[in-house]
Amino acid sequence: MAASHLFMVRPAAFGYNTQTAESNAFQTNLNAPLEVIHQKALEEFDALVRLLQHNDIRVTVHQDTSPPARPDAIFPNNWFSTHADSSLIIYPMQPANRRAERTREAIAKISQVFSVKKTIDLTHYEQQNKFVEGTGSLVFDHLHKIGFASLSARTNEQLAREVCSLLGYQFVAFSSADMLGKEVYHTNVVMNVADNLAVVCLDAITINRDEVELKLRSSNRAVVELTLTQMQQFAGNMLVVKNLTGKDFLLMSTTAFQSLMAAQISEIEKHCEILHCEIPIIETLGGGSVRCMLAEIF
Repeated sequence: MAASHLFMVRPAAFGYNTQTAESNAFQTNLNAPLEVIHQKALEEFDALVRLLQHNDIRVTVHQDTSPPARPDAIFPNNWFSTHADSSLIIYPMQPANRRAERTREAIAKISQVFSVKKTIDLTHYEQQNKFVEGTGSLVFDHLHKIGFASLSARTNEQLAREVCSLLGYQFVAFSSADMLGKEVYHTNVVMNVADNLAVVCLDAITINRDEVELKLRSSNRAVVELTLTQMQQFAGNMLVVKNLTGKDFLLMSTTAFQSLMAAQISEIEKHCEILHCEIPIIETLGGGSVRCMLAEIF
């Protein structure tokens, strides 16, 4: 089940977040003025929005405000998710400065475009140092009702299991590491799952690889395997969405697209059209890619 409506947050103060850098090996700081970095991030953000709109993909954009500065506001999928039963889940996040992203204004904007019948607020778990960072931490197979989670400092197994239980989903936990052996901070960097397609870096999975692979392959979907190098270039950070006519698109960054081999692209294109956009500043400083910028409205 792919979403046909996306929610995005246009940043007011994008920048390198030192509080997330400790656990996110994909982040790299740049020696450039903050105003230059922010302006380039806005240009990349606006280009992605235009790409979506040009292809008739419905997108709602919320404008962030400052102060306070919210350097990662551009990644809203980490603090909320919506579900087909009209439930809204609000998640506990590890970096303290990211918690300010959960503003009343943003939640009100979500409520304008999504009929909220039930709100599940899990933010009190921050007092217990337990975190699940939305669809960064949990990659959902909505068709088969499975939640995949790569355990890390930002993805607590007990809490991730609880979220899946609340949704009536089976839970599959695993551990993953990058090519230097460092723990991968979010599940959606390792894999993405759609009804007929999964793109996943199985080589990154250090614990419970067999179960993850079995769940993906036994569902009769195509499985495109990534290398560790491709994962490092954000090839796992993709999302399948539908446009207003029901056509499926796989959204990714140009960095991710250029890392793919011809055979991988050919397999993907059997199931959906690829759309990609250049977001090098957002990827470099933010340590997240296109999928992280997109929160699904079901």
